Amino acid sequence: MKRYVFFTLIISLLFFGCSKDEDSGDRIEGLIHFQLNGEDVKYDFGVNGNDPPSEDIVHFVTVWGEGEPGHNGVRPNISFQLIHEHIQEGVTYTSADTEMLYSELTIPTSGGLREFSATNKGGSLKLTVTELGHYGVKGTFSGTLTTGSYAPPFTSITITNGRFEAPYNYR
Repeated sequence: MKRYVFFTLIISLLFFGCSKDEDSGDRIEGLIHFQLNGEDVKYDFGVNGNDPPSEDIVHFVTVWGEGEPGHNGVRPNISFQLIHEHIQEGVTYTSADTEMLYSELTIPTSGGLREFSATNKGGSLKLTVTELGHYGVKGTFSGTLTTGSYAPPFTSITITNGRFEAPYNYR
């Protein structure tokens, strides 16, 4: 009888001791999906956000990710950074309302890299933070990014239906 109780106790400890973490359902996968001039694009490599907030009020959100290798094996990348006195879920931030929403898309071409930004002349970006969770940040984005007047010919691209999930560093 002692053996039965002992083995039952050991099995119970193993079962309950190895259960899933309660927060594991909140984990963020790491993705940036959008349409670039009407074509579906996925930048799912190395997607990450900033370090976890150190206080209750979130002051900045940074998101970065890479796509499939393009010309010469170079990966395109996209990044945005939002700095605000109090970033909140459900709020849409635009580059027209604040100079603290920065975005950049770098695309490899046969002639090198081509950079597009919302802060260049004719550019704009809307970013909505949909979730500020324990493990990262989720949101949506859209806008027009331009090469600006410093890199003729002046070119713009349109991003629609953008969504991202960026895990915080080291969580």
